[in-house]
Amino acid sequence: MSTAEFFEIFSTFNQVGLWRLDLDSGHTFCSATYSRLYGIKHTDGPINMMEIIARIHPDDLSSVMESHEVASAHPMAYQKIHRISSDKVTYRYVCSIGRFRAKLGTSGEIVGIAFEVPPHRCDFRYETDSTADLKL
Repeated sequence: MSTAEFFEIFSTFNQVGLWRLDLDSGHTFCSATYSRLYGIKHTDGPINMMEIIARIHPDDLSSVMESHEVASAHPMAYQKIHRISSDKVTYRYVCSIGRFRAKLGTSGEIVGIAFEVPPHRCDFRYETDSTADLKL
């Protein structure tokens, strides 16, 4: 199965948002679907991370931030499920999967996807220090 075919099958039932964190600048860029998922206005430039952080449940924020920090220091992949809300009352579950990607002449970047998860699937968490198992 090709990567394109996998993505097409997966995105049939999941709105998948793409994102990229440039480690040198600290700027995060995302797709329009990612912006819709988090309820922020889409821009082609860097997104306002304070808007994203404000939507993450306070009990989940440190875990989300830790994943980004670890992935920026070590070539690893991670998957985290966290809660987001635009009204601070009703929360939805979002799965964020990311990994470090080397970028010549820079400190690299973290790239990933995010998608909404039905609540009954939110007990699964997986981390690895290898990306070998991610290849099809």
